[in-house]
Amino acid sequence: MTGTLSDIGYTTYFFTSHDFWDDKYPSGHHRFLPKYLIIVSFLPFWFRFWQCLNKYHYTGLKAHLFNAGKYFSKLLPPLITAIFTSSSKKAGNDGFKLYIIFNTIATMYCMVWDYYMDWGLFRSKKSGRFGLRNQTKYNPRFYYFAMFTNFILRFWWVISIFNYPF
Repeated sequence: MTGTLSDIGYTTYFFTSHDFWDDKYPSGHHRFLPKYLIIVSFLPFWFRFWQCLNKYHYTGLKAHLFNAGKYFSKLLPPLITAIFTSSSKKAGNDGFKLYIIFNTIATMYCMVWDYYMDWGLFRSKKSGRFGLRNQTKYNPRFYYFAMFTNFILRFWWVISIFNYPF
């Protein structure tokens, strides 16, 4: 969802600023775009965090607290970005290190949640089915491929650190 909302922001920016005529990255005269991108990367996780806390309040299931923790961990990287890019003095290496640390923690948390809670993996006691659940619908290779793909896509954000705003 954050990717789609970010794309909407870029598209709106390009068409309202006429930067698309020059075929260049946003030129920087539009100061709202960076703030918009931080907001849309923050809000979906904020809403899901509170939704999980609400579910915990009504059901009492601790799994909802752990799920809220997952969304809280995803709130920290955009928050760090917002703090260090909006301050008058740049954070430099410290802000960048915090971004990497908290983004790595959030990614690992989400990946473990995907594997264990959402997909039910790493629960089987059967031999020859390492990491899989007891009952599977597809060939085991499919699940191993999905785990590998999830890992790659969850860490795809690493590419963005080469263009980080600090």
